[in-house]
Amino acid sequence: MVAVLDFENQKIDGKFSGKPFRGMPKSNVVQVVLSGQAKLTIRPSGTEPKVKIYSSYRSIQHPVKKDEIADCWNQLGREITQAEKEFIRLAGLS
Repeated sequence: MVAVLDFENQKIDGKFSGKPFRGMPKSNVVQVVLSGQAKLTIRPSGTEPKVKIYSSYRSIQHPVKKDEIADCWNQLGREITQAEKEFIRLAGLS
């Protein structure tokens, strides 16, 4: 885990550069920033008694040629798997 962003209290726990709260209203949202440019955004449902978790991933590779896309896709899949394992560990579900 790299950082936790608390949008309700507009606080950052961990190492995060930038200004994620600029122009954002306070809201009941927590974002967990993971290694490999992955993020988990967690918020309560507005209509149901449950919590919603959104995952965002960005490849750390930048393909230049069409034949590089398959390798990039496979690497991104490994990064997603690693982020899922990290989230499960952090959530105490393992």
